[in-house]
Amino acid sequence: MVFSPYLRVSSSADHFQRRSSSFIDRPPSRAHCSRAFPLLEPAGAINSTRSPTRPFQQPPSLLTTTTSEPMPTANLPRGHACIECHNRKSRCDGGKPICSSCRRSHRQCVYNEPVVKSGQQQLLERMRQLEEMLAEIQADPRTSISSAGSTTSPSPPSPRSLSSHGEGQRSSSGSSQSRSRSPRADGELVPGTNMTWNRPGVVPTPPPTEMTRHLRQNLINYFFLHREKCFFEVHVPRFTAALSLSSGNPNALHPALVNAVLLIGCYWARAASLATLESQLLGQVLCELSMSYQQADRLHDHIRASNLVTFYYICKGMHNEAEVQIEHSARVAFLCGMHQIISSIHRPPIPGQHVGLLPPASDNIELGERIHTLWQIFSLDKIVSLITERPACMLGAPGVDSLLAVTTPWPRLMIEYETMNLSEMERQSVHDLYNLTPVFGLRPETLVGLEAQGLSVAQRAMYISTFNYAPGAPELDMLDKAIQKYIDRLPGLRNEGGSGQILATQGHSSINHRLVFIRTLGFTASLLLHQHLKDRYSHDRCNIAAQNLAAIVSELTPDDYGRLSIGLGHLWVTTGCILVSLTEKVSSSGAQHFRGIASTVLSGLKQLSIVYPPLGFQTRHLHQIIYGTP
Repeated sequence: MVFSPYLRVSSSADHFQRRSSSFIDRPPSRAHCSRAFPLLEPAGAINSTRSPTRPFQQPPSLLTTTTSEPMPTANLPRGHACIECHNRKSRCDGGKPICSSCRRSHRQCVYNEPVVKSGQQQLLERMRQLEEMLAEIQADPRTSISSAGSTTSPSPPSPRSLSSHGEGQRSSSGSSQSRSRSPRADGELVPGTNMTWNRPGVVPTPPPTEMTRHLRQNLINYFFLHREKCFFEVHVPRFTAALSLSSGNPNALHPALVNAVLLIGCYWARAASLATLESQLLGQVLCELSMSYQQADRLHDHIRASNLVTFYYICKGMHNEAEVQIEHSARVAFLCGMHQIISSIHRPPIPGQHVGLLPPASDNIELGERIHTLWQIFSLDKIVSLITERPACMLGAPGVDSLLAVTTPWPRLMIEYETMNLSEMERQSVHDLYNLTPVFGLRPETLVGLEAQGLSVAQRAMYISTFNYAPGAPELDMLDKAIQKYIDRLPGLRNEGGSGQILATQGHSSINHRLVFIRTLGFTASLLLHQHLKDRYSHDRCNIAAQNLAAIVSELTPDDYGRLSIGLGHLWVTTGCILVSLTEKVSSSGAQHFRGIASTVLSGLKQLSIVYPPLGFQTRHLHQIIYGTP
């Protein structure tokens, strides 16, 4: 607001004083009246006792400051009387340094006034209290962090053990977490966590955590039930055995990865009693990631832990944090050379030739895990790019600098790495998506590879659609053919197997939930590329893609949504918005057709938002633009 110099600025203050004045809430006291006019007396009293020629004089107490008793005032607020008047329950006028009652009785007048402390003094006292609490916790050996060092049975996790994790166990664990929670007093609280950043080393320090062996194993079980949604592919027996090793074992996983696994398990447990533990685990992971990066300690585990934190941020709707985290994962992977692994077949390193941050892979299983980790970064990076509509970190499209291009071969099944069922011919990578020359003798791509390929063409289509290319431009034509090539070799929605190679049995096969995401990727990419409807061909491609998307959603039952990934929800948000925009570019009958498909997509999105609550905002927004009502 700009105030004019000709306006009476104090008018608002005068109005506030009139609104808050004591003259409104209670009648004026005698002292207030005497300031404005003389005390009136009956007319008879004036004629009989006072000379009419004698001028009126103000009481001296109103003109000068004297030590005489003050005039009676209104009642004091509760708690403002002196101690003597309070104990005797006598009327106190609040005079200072001595009230009128104490002066008349010759008593010592003492007020019990609270000591007013500045904000700085209060902060210093609070810091001293926290330092004392921290010293007590550090001195108690029972509060040592046991999440990374606990030992469990090396047997693979079984879903049956999940039923043994009762609410009583979870609530007791949650209460122990709340008792041991104590942030440091010499740092800054990190938003969204219970950890703090120390000033000297800029290393986050989480509060200590207690975890029972039973709870730890149940969180690991939850993680393995949902690890495919995180694009997390490992050799399960070896990874499970490494989880059971103590932190001092040289073959143990880095504590950052262990706690990241527990964090994802805690998220999927969906128990209110584990909310504090979930926040503490996030703080521990970030703390250990910082230390691992500074010391270059087990960087493969570091990258995998960072990827899991990225997925956690996506599930929580923290997209900016997810973008920063996946950018860090990509940067470390580039430094380690994981984006340009030459072959899927392990070869012993030549002595004296290895120079890098990562030691050479010990065998083919470890090499396969590194390849899968690279494509996990790639997939999460593309999902974050589709959500935020900002450029991706991992590049692979034509024309990219050869030093930055991703040339690591597409991932194969872990059983194939274990049994050496690999071929030197299988070196295709991102750039081969745009090579339309057919290559014979190759096996079908794995579902993990199809996910990465679909995300690559979908993110590329989103990027290309931001430019005003003319119909038939080489960039549009090349990407359109790559999308069609991708769609044409997709398995059926009910196929099974690691590559979707097992055909569906009529009437007996359930939906393959990974293929729901994979097939949606292809048709979403087609919609993104042709959404501007510049010619009849684009209109036909959009119509085909929309019909296939509606068919996929119609195949789902309420029991299927709990096994779908959160990335599918964001794809539905994108396709729903595009379908609504298409209604403004076609005829009335075409608009009704696209609007009906958008409503079908919205119905699926509403079901999925129950599993992933952060999708609720996009769901309400899509509902509003489809129906015009909140």
